[in-house]
Amino acid sequence: MKYIASLNIPCFVHLITGYWCPGCGGTRSMNELSKGHIIKSLHYNPISVVLLINFILMYIQLIFNTHNIKKRVLPENDMYIVILVIAMLFYYLIRNFIPFLQPL
Repeated sequence: MKYIASLNIPCFVHLITGYWCPGCGGTRSMNELSKGHIIKSLHYNPISVVLLINFILMYIQLIFNTHNIKKRVLPENDMYIVILVIAMLFYYLIRNFIPFLQPL
């Protein structure tokens, strides 16, 4: 992770359009999270932290399903995914107008 973070690969969406995409700052966010710096990680990109938590929960759900454990970790309906996508789009829009939400 340290090597990937040191590459400092530019975001092509930001290079071409000048707008911050929902993923801008995601690598730095994950790098800080791996060091235990939760607040710094959230400042770089809170969406990446939310997605990581969701992937972990999805993996736990997969393990439960594989072992026939009748326990739900995530909601079964599609509204959960719709809300996540809407939140990402909303974040994409507001992070370009509120300087505090832009990655460092």
